[in-house]
Amino acid sequence: MKIAVIGFTQNGLKLEKKLKPILEKLGHEARFFVKSKYIEKVSPGEELVNDSLQEWGEKWIPGQEGIIFIGAAGIAVRTMAPYVKSKRTDPAVVVIDEKGQFVISLLSGHLGGANQLTEEIAEHLAAIPVITTATDVNHKFAVDVFAKKNHLWISDMTLAKEVSARILRGERLTAGMGTGFRKGEKIFNCPELILEERDSPDGRKGSFWIQVEEGKILHLFPQNLVLGVGCRRGITEEKIEETVEKVLDKYEINSHRIKKIASIDLKKEEPGLVAAAKHWKLPFETFSSEELQKTEGEFSCSAFVNQITGVDNVCERSAVLGSRGGVLLIKKQAREGVTVACALEEWSVEGE
Repeated sequence: MKIAVIGFTQNGLKLEKKLKPILEKLGHEARFFVKSKYIEKVSPGEELVNDSLQEWGEKWIPGQEGIIFIGAAGIAVRTMAPYVKSKRTDPAVVVIDEKGQFVISLLSGHLGGANQLTEEIAEHLAAIPVITTATDVNHKFAVDVFAKKNHLWISDMTLAKEVSARILRGERLTAGMGTGFRKGEKIFNCPELILEERDSPDGRKGSFWIQVEEGKILHLFPQNLVLGVGCRRGITEEKIEETVEKVLDKYEINSHRIKKIASIDLKKEEPGLVAAAKHWKLPFETFSSEELQKTEGEFSCSAFVNQITGVDNVCERSAVLGSRGGVLLIKKQAREGVTVACALEEWSVEGE
């Protein structure tokens, strides 16, 4: 997690020095700031803030996954107010008093990871963690924590709130794991859910689903789809993106389910394809023609493609190989010099 830490007093600066090795040990990438007219010099790795707190926030908050304030909670609230947008996108915000007695999860406790960060820091500082989310204080299943831990996309945040509300009222809900699910090493056990290994009653496949009531089902989609993409030399980024989006729309696939883009190594440096993967912030994996040809399955064959690339199909074989032998969900779709296929990788879940 990329974290900005800011303190406001000499004691706050001392606490920042304690936090440095802690955050490093926890695997976070942190920058340390101090804003105080009484502090004139700081050590290497610490930065004095001469701008207003508002100016500092404008410069640093948007690019961070987490913000730690060492000081009063009120300062954190006023500083963060312009940047609070959505549970899906808000950064984790943690507040620590300057003596290090309390570590408070202030914002984005579940999806942003503030609760976990709070507990980890409190343990290392021997401080008291302050967490106020209802599912945590009642030790109940939290759908957003579960989704974050298992890399699942929450289809409907309103329904997710209703799931939590019903669980907090003591209800048990029916849930299940659909197409592509496999049992992991750790057994998933949740007393609040009645689990079934089947696809959702509404016909949607490949999700972890929770039925709120008849006709109302929350879907948590795993990021386990691999797009295999082939293209003509020189095809533009815009054309690739347009084609992929049309294919996803046709098959009603949410783009958040895509795990990576895969293709043949001949396209490893194809500008349009590289740019599209970068735009989507997805890994781009390529394979040799020999690796693709050895991939098992029934594929759409093309003598022309075989002559050019040394393999009879690029997009379908790339998708299956990129998904480690997954199920071919969408066979080759060809549009204006771009071919797209999609494979479903096996997935499993772990409890909280």
